[in-house]
Amino acid sequence: MQGMTRSLIIRVCATVVLAACLVSGLATGIGDADATVTSVTARRDLQFGNVAGDADLGGTVVVSAAGGKSVTGGVSDFGGPHKRGEFQLKGDNNGTYACTLPGSIQVTSGGNSASVDTFTTDVPLTGFLDNKGKTKIKIGATLHLAAGQAAGSYSGTFDLICDGFSDTTNVTITIAAPISISSSGDMDFGTMVTTGTAGTVTVTPAGARSSVNVDLLGGLPSAASFDVTGEGGANYSITLPSSATLTSGGDTMTVDTFNHDAGATPSLPPGGSETFNVGATLNVGATQAAGTYSDTFSVTANYN
Repeated sequence: MQGMTRSLIIRVCATVVLAACLVSGLATGIGDADATVTSVTARRDLQFGNVAGDADLGGTVVVSAAGGKSVTGGVSDFGGPHKRGEFQLKGDNNGTYACTLPGSIQVTSGGNSASVDTFTTDVPLTGFLDNKGKTKIKIGATLHLAAGQAAGSYSGTFDLICDGFSDTTNVTITIAAPISISSSGDMDFGTMVTTGTAGTVTVTPAGARSSVNVDLLGGLPSAASFDVTGEGGANYSITLPSSATLTSGGDTMTVDTFNHDAGATPSLPPGGSETFNVGATLNVGATQAAGTYSDTFSVTANYN
């Protein structure tokens, strides 16, 4: 009877231990711990759309893993389709996966290149496949444009590697020519004489000169002119100074009411280059000292 009792106790303990192991496996997924990815498939390219850089300032283009697009620095967004990349993983139901992405890649257009880094995902790069043995990973990244980045259609590729399986997707962006502006003619108010009453001299963008309480003499009055180049058909904005100060020795005169003839919504012609003119108003004191007065002023152009 004692031997039978020992045998029965051993069987009961074994049954209890087996039940405990089954409960643990069901609760934690340990039963599938060896299951891994069996395939990785690229489903969608990473697209940054269309942008333009700046001749003097670099910047970034970011497409987030959520699908949003943003630009910083000297980069202007020109629209176009932008999309996050997408991969699909397949394996055993509720199997684990562990994936890696590159630290950075290069996209190229001819002999020009730009870097892409800071890859982001909408789900962690390690985890569990769903109960159908699938998981989708959506991917965003940051593209860096240098100052004066050359125009072109840039492309590159990157891999998503998961448990030894991988696939490759494309990265694309179209970069328009950066906008630039240069002076091609100075503003000149000509020669004048004060009348004992404060007055003004105005030069229009067309180069016409007029005055109030100031006698106009000769000289070569002219509006300033600027050449702007960039992407044909693109809209741009012009920023003029609020005022400037002309000096002659210790004497000064102010210039204000700057205006241009490029229109309310300037747009570059198909060739990508045009010239606009700038006029302004000179404020002359009642007893303004004689002299040759001069100074400089800045005008900027930016894509809208």
